[in-house]
Amino acid sequence: MKKTFSVFIAVFFGFLLTVLLGVFAVGREPEKPVFIPPCDVEQSFARNEILALCESGVLECASDGERLYFFPEETVSRAAFARALIRFLGIDPEPYRTAVLPMVDEADVPGADLSYVKAAVFLGLVPLYQTENGLAYSPRESITRQEAAYLLASLSEGSASTSKTALFSDFAETDGIFSAAVEKAVACDLLVGYPDGTLRPRGELTREEFALMLTRAKGKQTTVQK
Repeated sequence: MKKTFSVFIAVFFGFLLTVLLGVFAVGREPEKPVFIPPCDVEQSFARNEILALCESGVLECASDGERLYFFPEETVSRAAFARALIRFLGIDPEPYRTAVLPMVDEADVPGADLSYVKAAVFLGLVPLYQTENGLAYSPRESITRQEAAYLLASLSEGSASTSKTALFSDFAETDGIFSAAVEKAVACDLLVGYPDGTLRPRGELTREEFALMLTRAKGKQTTVQK
């Protein structure tokens, strides 16, 4: 009898301990993964911005199995721009994955980027361009500085100003459809020039420049209707 009672007590307390541990585990906040910084940004002028955006998940790194790389001087594809923009705005892209869009080059969008590109196009955050085959997004092409300025300035509060753009010797090279947006982006400090006094509006946007633009756009963006 005593043996049976002892077994019962042991089983009871074992069950109680399991329940308590389960309750404790459910109530605990999941541990945040340790952020591992990329190894190639120490010399970048946008080092702090890159690290913050990578840690938040807005921008991504690549791994060779041992270390993480950001490749700050590489250019930003239009698909990558859409992905980062949607993440930056905190929009869930999945509801837009099945959206039907008049985009003739949808098959060219990398699978991991498809829902982001569709969300950005559907919400009017990025435009489609007219081609001989129809409207296209050209997801694998690099985005230019004037395009990025146009897209980010349209989300930012503020007004255009010609006073700052007059400081750049090549502002006149900006394509007409982007001029007002570039003026606004410069006025809002979203787009900055180079030490030689140029703006290089038609130049391809680099990943470190993009990190700087996104960081400066934080807190300035208007509400997006989802």
